[in-house]
Amino acid sequence: MPRPAGPVRRRFRHRLAGPRAVARSAWRWSRRLRASVVRPRLLGRRRLTGNAVGFVLFEVPLNIRMARVGHLATLLSGYALAGAGFLLMALADTGPELVLATLVWTAGEIVVFPGLLDRVSRLSAHGSRPHHGLVSGGVNLAFIAASQLALHLSAPGPPAVARRPHPPVHLAPGGTVHKRDLTPFIGVEYTGLTHTELTRPEVFADVVDSLHQRDLVVVRGIDLTPQQQIAIAARIGRPVPVLLADWRHPEFAEILVSSNERKAGRPIGIERVGHFWHQDSSFDADPSAYTVLHGVLVPEGHGQTVFASAADVYDRLPEEWCDLLWDRIGLHTLTKQQRIAPEHVGLSIAEVRALVARQYPAVEHPVVRRDPHTGRRFLYGARAYMDRVVGLDANENEEFFDLVDTLLADPDRTYTHQWTPHDLLLWKTATTYHVATDLPPGVSRTVHRISVAAA
Repeated sequence: MPRPAGPVRRRFRHRLAGPRAVARSAWRWSRRLRASVVRPRLLGRRRLTGNAVGFVLFEVPLNIRMARVGHLATLLSGYALAGAGFLLMALADTGPELVLATLVWTAGEIVVFPGLLDRVSRLSAHGSRPHHGLVSGGVNLAFIAASQLALHLSAPGPPAVARRPHPPVHLAPGGTVHKRDLTPFIGVEYTGLTHTELTRPEVFADVVDSLHQRDLVVVRGIDLTPQQQIAIAARIGRPVPVLLADWRHPEFAEILVSSNERKAGRPIGIERVGHFWHQDSSFDADPSAYTVLHGVLVPEGHGQTVFASAADVYDRLPEEWCDLLWDRIGLHTLTKQQRIAPEHVGLSIAEVRALVARQYPAVEHPVVRRDPHTGRRFLYGARAYMDRVVGLDANENEEFFDLVDTLLADPDRTYTHQWTPHDLLLWKTATTYHVATDLPPGVSRTVHRISVAAA
């Protein structure tokens, strides 16, 4: 049984309550700040050991050496190192660059704080020196408060303007094209492009760069033949033949026909494709890298497609979920969305699921991945094509799927494509969530889709 606390111990605990609260607050905010740059798992369990070793090998010798330097030189060098570190952090794109930036601004912090407090001590009246501990504590509290204020002020707000201006797209004489960001989070739109202009090397390179940097490209009203669509896909990567023989184009095996139209009483394509949030073909062990979709017959005002950035979804995850999902593996499967086929007639639901699971075994993908083109981390997984996150229990998996559904449902963080005739859409399958909306009865829609493997 624990020993009851006496009056002296209670007073001692009471006096420590303030510093302990400050320490806990500083620890929480330092973790949050570090988590925005280098995930805790990267530092992991070695953080305490690293801090202790760094203190002995680096901070103590540095402070001893700086004690021999004048106050002005100490403060200037410290502020210069801190400023250089934060500048490097703003410019860093890779893990080693972030580590270097952190080391530089930490060195500046180590130099500035002791020098600043010593300078204040020397300028203070002799009788006030017993209170220098309060001065030091005030400086530390101000540092913690400033960090919290900065995090509060830098919290994401409502979408504003496009994040960067676009360079002009150079066209042939007399050509007119407009290019704009669709949202601050995802998508670039081109209007006025013809097939001839699109196939020019410099213009196509601009489109591919937009695709890699912004995940989704919309080319408005570009009339294409099936052969031209395949040729465009082939310039991005390798068009993958459609395995579903009943739904592929009768002349071109690379094109999947998604349609609710009928000819001679037979469907010309597969109906109701992707009416749920998903990332294309995540149930495959090696999913295609891109999707190229062309609107052959699209009703204006109906059958919209909604897109969201998987990197933006990851950025909006609560910190505890970022920590929980780090280095986790997701099991992806087709069993939740498999259509009933003739061979399923007479089987129970459990037997159908077991059959589909044998035909399409679950595959593993990391839940958190990094985009090789932008360097940003993104979330890979959604309820429709994912069975579970390995290592989470059933309740945690359900919470995960509910959280992803909630983040995807935010209309301020999505782009809704209102189809117009002959629109061409290209997107990166891994970093782009999307969902097709329902059509009203009697409205026809046909689109040609090509899955493209990375070159």
